[in-house]
Amino acid sequence: HLCVLRAPRRGSRSLLERLHNSSQRAKSARRGRNAAVARQSCNFGSALPVAQHLPDDACAIPWRRAQPRSRSARHNMLAISEDARYTNALGDALLCAMHWCFVYRFLRRGRVKGDRAKALQGLTLAYYLCMIGFQGFGCLMHLVEPNYAEPDKFWAYYMLCGCFAPPLYGMVCCLDQLEDVRHAILGVAGFLVAPLLYLPCAYFRVDLSDWLPLPKTLEQTLPAFLVRRMRDLPWMASALSLNRAKEANVELTLTFDGRGYAATPFEAIFDPKYRDATDLVASFPDWRCESLGTLMLFFGVGTNVVFTLLNAHGARSPDAGKRERAAAGKASGLFMFVALLSMPPSMLLGGVRCGIDLMHACAAPSMYLQAAACAGAVAAADARARERKVR
Repeated sequence: HLCVLRAPRRGSRSLLERLHNSSQRAKSARRGRNAAVARQSCNFGSALPVAQHLPDDACAIPWRRAQPRSRSARHNMLAISEDARYTNALGDALLCAMHWCFVYRFLRRGRVKGDRAKALQGLTLAYYLCMIGFQGFGCLMHLVEPNYAEPDKFWAYYMLCGCFAPPLYGMVCCLDQLEDVRHAILGVAGFLVAPLLYLPCAYFRVDLSDWLPLPKTLEQTLPAFLVRRMRDLPWMASALSLNRAKEANVELTLTFDGRGYAATPFEAIFDPKYRDATDLVASFPDWRCESLGTLMLFFGVGTNVVFTLLNAHGARSPDAGKRERAAAGKASGLFMFVALLSMPPSMLLGGVRCGIDLMHACAAPSMYLQAAACAGAVAAADARARERKVR
């Protein structure tokens, strides 16, 4: 028999080929839908569940979103931002290195005796690691994405470390300064509740000004003599334009409308053109729970008041070591108050970079005193437990 083979017509395709192509089109369409859903659900505050399966890198930070195909692609994904704040990153890196030194000394100490000493040891290590995480993420943020506008997974880790670090120091203070076990446990529980209440508000992007009578704009009037002294500041032209003044010798009203000042050029911080600029680093006034300013207000200024009260109680203790740690705690509180409360005026006078640098310089001795006090509390509790065991 002769088998006659007929050449396929031009443009015709076999059934298997058509099925294969249709399945590929369906897969590409499904990938497109997943990508669209991923972009919508990557929002840090999204509370809606997504039924479709998303790839593992759907909500990843930009430099972790996919595996680069080449070294040049990897370099581009880790590229330093044009707006990188190098001095701010250096400050965070130095503070991070300082806490790593405390972790090294901590690990060399070995195991301790006594229940209170073991609890203090665990809380102290957790405090060191949270501070390392907060400052490490801060260093990366200043270099790679200095003007964060939308929270993502990276920002969530940053907020998580920032929420838990101060309460962990407060827990150490409670166990060290309060002799009564019940009072110490209540204090630890109170410091644990604070971040557990705040983090859901940050996750759902709660704006406190929508629920509480908090100002969305602030106005500050500068008298004429201050305006004359500040006439050489880069933003004076935008302030004069806002007040419809021609020379810097009259009273001016500065309006802070909640814009992101890290995302606004320093010379145009009062220019209406940048009214919609937003960021999570230096917006003012800003009552969003996911912003760095609100985090600093609650877990910087707020918890610092409680630390000061605890250390004032410890200053009356008959134990000389406890009084010494309480004095160091009060000094650290003073440095931290200066660091946090000086940020707004220093940012106004020198810009966001200057304000954060000054904050780092003032907060460094505070963080050192707190870290040293935690190590001292562990050593004192261990010594008391060993002494009781010998008796």
